[in-house]
Amino acid sequence: MPPGSCKVYLLAYPHKTRRGVIHSLLMKDRFEIAADLRQIGRLLTIKGENPFKTQAYYRGAGALEALEGDFDALIKTGRLQEIAGIGSALAATIEEIYRTGECWRLQQMRQELPAGVIELSEVPGLTLKKIIALNEALGVENIADLKTACAQGAVSKVKGFGAKSQAKLLADIASIETPRDEAVLLHHAFDAADKILAHLRACPELVEAAAAGALRRRKETVRRICIIATGQPK
Repeated sequence: MPPGSCKVYLLAYPHKTRRGVIHSLLMKDRFEIAADLRQIGRLLTIKGENPFKTQAYYRGAGALEALEGDFDALIKTGRLQEIAGIGSALAATIEEIYRTGECWRLQQMRQELPAGVIELSEVPGLTLKKIIALNEALGVENIADLKTACAQGAVSKVKGFGAKSQAKLLADIASIETPRDEAVLLHHAFDAADKILAHLRACPELVEAAAAGALRRRKETVRRICIIATGQPK
């Protein structure tokens, strides 16, 4: 679980008593695609790309998550741009992921950037330049690696760092690791919700499942992860 914590609520409805609680029969597909779009936006943010460009991916992800209609039909008839917030470029990316299960741009960025860059970017003041330096010099790929390197005094020897910055990194990591009952950032909440949804979708009785509440409304911070699910009775 990322920094902080939030409560999880699962609302389950028998399929026959709450038909239409979630409208799309392909919700798993669109939520997985939304997660990829959100990751593209996150990686672009880390790279320092134009904020308008990065926000386009977040808006597209939110539009897919909030969609109340037949996603499969929109794809097959080439009408994705009818969804508010999705333009031609974003529609092409969504179609690529839908048809192939992969996104060329996302794969390219994953190859360009150090492993664990998203996790490491949560440490205050740890820029992409610094993450790359730590990765190249010490093989740091996650916060646990960074913590160990700091504890061993290795970070202070890397160009661009020193004893003070190493001590600050340790303090920041300790702050991140301290459990707190408070709101988490939206993208952290979506990461947690995706894992819950993946677990639910492994159940054969499940008909549909989706995030609700603050996640559906795309609040900047989230205290509760709400999931709505419908299922067939045994």
